[in-house]
Amino acid sequence: MNLSRDALDLFYCRAESYYKELNSDDDINVIVHYSGDLNYGFASALTSRMEKLLDEKIEANTPKKRFFSVFIEAIQNIRLHSEVDDNEHIHSIVTVFQKEGKLCARFSNIVNKGKITDLTSRFDQINNMDPISLKEKYMEVMMNGVRSSKGGAGLGIITMVMR
Repeated sequence: MNLSRDALDLFYCRAESYYKELNSDDDINVIVHYSGDLNYGFASALTSRMEKLLDEKIEANTPKKRFFSVFIEAIQNIRLHSEVDDNEHIHSIVTVFQKEGKLCARFSNIVNKGKITDLTSRFDQINNMDPISLKEKYMEVMMNGVRSSKGGAGLGIITMVMR
């Protein structure tokens, strides 16, 4: 896909603005902030580094494991579903921070404009489900989901919300 320089500049400007906003809040501790190409090698290194940082900063194993599994799923989804530029770069933003004792993350990537309405609708639907409906949706997609051309069946976002 031909990504315009203006679009990329805006994408990275927003990343920097978000980072500055987080850093200016005394109640927020930014653990990781990265904006750039999420190639395979860097994704592996970032995942490995995140695992070590979680071990250092989070004592309880259950939230640490849940967060790490969501982190991996998000990184995989970015790598699988992002639009790439002419140089095969996957432009992304990954920010992990602690706020009020909670571990939080924000993941951003560039998608085709034509997919935004469908993605937003699917995200809204899944985010508004109660746990029982979400589990039923997971099982339905698991058993009957149609695999996309990129290999996914739509389980990624469901899995992240469940965790």
